[in-house]
Amino acid sequence: MMTIWALAATGGCAASESGQQLLYRMAGKRPRRWYAFVAPAAALYVVTWFLWAAVLKAVPLGEALPLMGFAYVLTALACPCLFGERVDLRRWVGIVFVIAGVTLVSRYGE
Repeated sequence: MMTIWALAATGGCAASESGQQLLYRMAGKRPRRWYAFVAPAAALYVVTWFLWAAVLKAVPLGEALPLMGFAYVLTALACPCLFGERVDLRRWVGIVFVIAGVTLVSRYGE
């Protein structure tokens, strides 16, 4: 059973991972100032690593990993706001399949 702390830390990992991807995208859109986005992304990577290590001390990987799929959802929700990118139905279906697949493997893979 996942505690509130572990659930919040896993959510923080997903949000941090999504933030990293958005920062890398910003770096790609602004090649002259890429370092202004890559440095914070690297810092988020370190934060994510420590959070994830703490989560895995408290929760089995099979319970925590499916929640990391929310990073895909967060990134897809942020892209239209930050970059004006369109997330069509096909991509949403793909995101659902990824999350469902990870969940199925983690729950029934033993």
